[in-house]
Amino acid sequence: SAASDVYKRQKLKSLESIITNIKPTVICLQETKNRRQGKIKCENIKGYTVFEMVREKSGGGGLATLVKSDLRPVWVSQGDDFTEILVIQIHIESLQVRVINCYGPQSCDANERKITFRNRLHHEVNDALENQCEVLIQMDANSHLGSGIIKGDPNVQNMNGKFCADFLKNNSSLA
Repeated sequence: SAASDVYKRQKLKSLESIITNIKPTVICLQETKNRRQGKIKCENIKGYTVFEMVREKSGGGGLATLVKSDLRPVWVSQGDDFTEILVIQIHIESLQVRVINCYGPQSCDANERKITFRNRLHHEVNDALENQCEVLIQMDANSHLGSGIIKGDPNVQNMNGKFCADFLKNNSSLA
């Protein structure tokens, strides 16, 4: 629709501004809403390698990770419509770093989806550590962590927030 096209152009303008003004090394996007790969285009993207995961059965969701090409990024793995995880690896001097970009299930999603996502995230972190890689996770966790973790958070911790808190507690080397 026309409104959707305007929205996408505005988002690309924002991305262009971020690239121009901030010059980030890694950019992780969730909910790209692209129906096919190659839609993320802006003038200053030339120095970046773009990795995308597009939902096959839905226009929502979608992930993209943009990395400065001089970090020699490579694709490692990705999930699917059910488990939205995109993993790439970059090289920073002598370090190998796995960048895990993911979109967590909604609070209202079925427990099966939540369990599958959590298992996959654990697998990706363990695989990175077994391969002696550092880990960077950027995630829309769809969670409320609560004031016990985030001072002044007005939200009560929900089940997704409990998962995030437990995940960090059980993976203290990541915090």
